[in-house]
Amino acid sequence: MLIHSNEVSKESLLLHSLSSDDYIENIGPIIRTAIKNNGLDNLIETLQETVCDKEQQLQEVSVKGSSDIKLAVGSIIEVKKISDDLRYKVLEINDDLESTGKVLNEKNKVSIKYKKLYNKINETIFVLKSCLQILELTNKIIDLIGKKSFYHALKNLQDLVNIHLNEIETFEFTKKIISSVPTLHKMIKEDSFSFVKKWLGNLERHFHTIGDDCFQHLQALNSYWSETRSQNPILAQYSINSPIELSVRPDKFKTFDPFSLNNITLDSVYDSMMVYDTINELGELKEQFKKEWLIKKDRLVYPMYNSNPSQEMFLDRNQLKDFIYSLTGLLVCDRLIGVKTHFKLRSSSESTEMFVTICKRLVPILKKHVDEKITTLDDIIFFKKLICCSIQILEQCDYPIENLYSILLCILQRYMKIITNNFKIELVKNMNADDSMPLVVKDMESYKSISIISWYRHTPTNNRFPKQLPFSSIYPMTCLQIQNLIKEVNEFIDDFYSYQGREILHITIETIDSVLNNVVIKNLRHKIESTIKEVIAQNLINLEFFSTSVREIENLLSYSSDSRSIDSIHLTAYDNFLATRKLAEDKLFEMVDTKVEDLLDFVDYDWRTKGQNAEPNIFIKDIGQFLQMMFTSTFSNLPRTVKSLLLLRTFDLLSSYFLDFLKRSSLFTKEAIYNFDMDITYIESIINELNGQNQNQSVDEDEEKSIEEHSIPTSVSLQSTFIELRQLINLLKSGTLDEFKEQSIRMRKYDRIKPEDAISAIHKLEREPEIGEEPNELQQNSAIASISGSGRFARFGYKFKKSTAG
Repeated sequence: MLIHSNEVSKESLLLHSLSSDDYIENIGPIIRTAIKNNGLDNLIETLQETVCDKEQQLQEVSVKGSSDIKLAVGSIIEVKKISDDLRYKVLEINDDLESTGKVLNEKNKVSIKYKKLYNKINETIFVLKSCLQILELTNKIIDLIGKKSFYHALKNLQDLVNIHLNEIETFEFTKKIISSVPTLHKMIKEDSFSFVKKWLGNLERHFHTIGDDCFQHLQALNSYWSETRSQNPILAQYSINSPIELSVRPDKFKTFDPFSLNNITLDSVYDSMMVYDTINELGELKEQFKKEWLIKKDRLVYPMYNSNPSQEMFLDRNQLKDFIYSLTGLLVCDRLIGVKTHFKLRSSSESTEMFVTICKRLVPILKKHVDEKITTLDDIIFFKKLICCSIQILEQCDYPIENLYSILLCILQRYMKIITNNFKIELVKNMNADDSMPLVVKDMESYKSISIISWYRHTPTNNRFPKQLPFSSIYPMTCLQIQNLIKEVNEFIDDFYSYQGREILHITIETIDSVLNNVVIKNLRHKIESTIKEVIAQNLINLEFFSTSVREIENLLSYSSDSRSIDSIHLTAYDNFLATRKLAEDKLFEMVDTKVEDLLDFVDYDWRTKGQNAEPNIFIKDIGQFLQMMFTSTFSNLPRTVKSLLLLRTFDLLSSYFLDFLKRSSLFTKEAIYNFDMDITYIESIINELNGQNQNQSVDEDEEKSIEEHSIPTSVSLQSTFIELRQLINLLKSGTLDEFKEQSIRMRKYDRIKPEDAISAIHKLEREPEIGEEPNELQQNSAIASISGSGRFARFGYKFKKSTAG
């Protein structure tokens, strides 16, 4: 089986090799293999069988294909006939084509001729179109320049330059157009800025109008904000341009544009900017614009730099108003131009620098105007509103207003001077009208009103009217004046004075303090220079209340001002009121002392009298009645501190006088001592009566504090003024030194009497020396020695002499 398979494989391989084109090369290895395997005979045999098979196959194919060949020959003959017919037809067509080609050839020649002509026409049309385009662009550029559309003219000029002019550059008109490009370029550049200059000139004519519009807008904003603050007390402390105000400001105020309001557009400026930006010369435009803008500024502020320092720049308020309006319009326009051009022409720093430069010259001029021309409240209010509105407008434009704010402080100081002067005029008028009498109110409504105005917190014990108040009319009138003054100052600074609160408060405090010191106190001092004790006494009472009112005024200033501005408020007027009160006290004391001394000049005693009086001497009664009238009427409303001191001084003066009067007498009888005792007892009864009234006088808290500060003596101190005199009178009434010699009795009844005074007085009582004879010194020394015992009176400086007498 295996052998048969190999034979089949060899036969197939042989057939395959013989059927290939390169069978000689393929059969070579087969023959070599057969020779090597001794199979050549088999190979030959195989080849012969293969040849026989192939011949047989060929014969079968030949027999089968003969019929097909016959059919094919018939078809070929038929095809030949058809091809002959076609050949004849092709020849005919060829003849036709030959004749037609000749015609086409002639036509082609004509066509080529016309095509060359057509190309020449097209070239001519292209040249004509190019010429027309150049001419149209040139005319359009000139037309746009005439219409002030410089940017579009420049763009068209650039298009003109970018056109390929090779085909027409030899034409004369083309050469002229090309040569005119730089001229057109320069014309566009110069004309565009020329119209910017015209725009600036038009804007300059609108400076005043724009300033007026800004002021009207701000006044409307101020009115709106004032109404808003009145409806919402929380916003009362916030002013215009504060962050809170800006956050709630309506859109109609935020979108205010004075350019739109005056139909001013920046088209010329924008067009020029695009022109210069296109030619990369925006920096040059900025410099030229700055130069022209500064010319406009200099023309406006020229009077500031050329005015005579000795002459006033503004002749009247209208001229000042026009200048401020125009200047404000200039500065607003400067900032608006920067904003609307994205600061490409006017930077924020340039605008600020120009503003600062103007302020350096303007501020001194305005301060000079305030000092020299502002004389009335109407003038100062007009000037304040004008400057303050201008500052608020410029603050909205983000200008640094610190320098201008110094003008507001100057205005405030001038305002303070004017209202101080008005205050002085009114106060002097009230002072002259004041009668220096206690104020009398007729009903409870008036009483409450005056109590509130005067900070008088005394509650009435009954509702019976009329009532007499301790102070005179000048005190509540002055208090009302001061309260109105503080109110006016607060209203003056409320709307516009948003910065430097501490300095403003200091100015306010200094003004109020100055008013109190230089106006109120000065006029009160003039009052206490009077020679009428009632006037001095009443004004002393007024000063008591004035000194108390200073603390209320300090509280009022603290309440009406920003509590963060200053820690506490202290007015120097308080100490000056106290000093003036002390002057009034001294003046009153001096007058009382003088009057008492005048009365004492009429005192005359007959120390040798032998008769006893039934009542006090008439001059003693006069003194007593004077004291009663003075302390119960004239001095009834004096503060208890002052009244107590007056009582003490007066009775101390009387005691000293009578004691000295008694000591200076060379002789007195027992009847004279009796009469003198009656007179002194009468004076002592006056002391008790007046002291009791003084003790019952009502005292408020402030007066109690004053009592502690001054340490006024009590009734015991007042009674002690007559102790030495009373003890000496009692000793004389006893007629001897027996009790005085007893130490225990002496320390209880005569502790105020000096031994030499006691001996001298008793000696004058016991014997009657001749007129002009002095007491015997030896007798006095012996008596002193007997009283002194162990010499405890040696401290009085007495030197005792040994007497040879028995």
